[in-house]
Amino acid sequence: RRTKSDLDTLNELTRLLAPPVWLNNLEMTRANVNLAGEAEQAAPLLKILDTSPLFRNSEFAIGIVRSQTGEIFRIRAQREEAAR
Repeated sequence: RRTKSDLDTLNELTRLLAPPVWLNNLEMTRANVNLAGEAEQAAPLLKILDTSPLFRNSEFAIGIVRSQTGEIFRIRAQREEAAR
């Protein structure tokens, strides 16, 4: 069951964070998902994640850092399954 839940989470992140967003780090626990990567605009990502039935209470773990190609982010979100 946990493997299916983790795979569902990974598939949902892939669907929600479509290119040009990319991740260079993804950590999943039963309760949380931590994402680090780059996007043209990082601020809208919180709302995008929270519209999914799999995530809630998304927040930036650190502030957004501008780069030459976009914005670098680190986001922490609770997995909805953990609330059940």
